[in-house]
Amino acid sequence: MASVPEMMKQYGYFAEDSYQPEVAAMCLSAAKEYLAGAGVPEPEAPSSLYDTACYMLAMHWYDNRGVVSVGAVQGPIQLGLQSIIHQIAN
Repeated sequence: MASVPEMMKQYGYFAEDSYQPEVAAMCLSAAKEYLAGAGVPEPEAPSSLYDTACYMLAMHWYDNRGVVSVGAVQGPIQLGLQSIIHQIAN
């Protein structure tokens, strides 16, 4: 299986010369913390829906890190992310 930064790279279709794996890993860690705070802890069993929510949010923060603050969720991503959180929150 690919490493976390490599999976984010595949999810985000980055150009090789512009991808920053350390920043991507930080955004992914922040996304997992955000989801845990929203009542969605990291599942014990693999979950494509959880992974999608993490990558969606992490990539949003990665792509917009000069525009929005890490931790802020705004715009169209908010609707998709809220929908996933409602699906998998227990």
